[in-house]
Amino acid sequence: MDWTEALIAAGEIARQAAIDVPRRLAAKDLTSAEAHELFVATERNAQAMDDLVDRMADDPSLAEAQQKAAEVLQDAWGRLVIAAMNRVRELDGLPPIEFLGMEEDE
Repeated sequence: MDWTEALIAAGEIARQAAIDVPRRLAAKDLTSAEAHELFVATERNAQAMDDLVDRMADDPSLAEAQQKAAEVLQDAWGRLVIAAMNRVRELDGLPPIEFLGMEEDE
């Protein structure tokens, strides 16, 4: 498998999601159902990135730079999932879940 090609494709999807997901989450007229749907879609993409990272870890020829790039993308998806989950919670009248090491200021 060409990991560089896979990372470029995954990076483009993540780049677009990093624009679209926060914009959609910030919509004033977003319903709880819409937020939940966005959360599910974001979680699905995050899981796909996790699966890619797992497959990459099994390749002994994987370059360190490729591994680091994959981890950056994995972290980006994780942050998007948390943002979506917390927006669902907010719309449902629940407090956000805070994760150690995942502060918004980072």
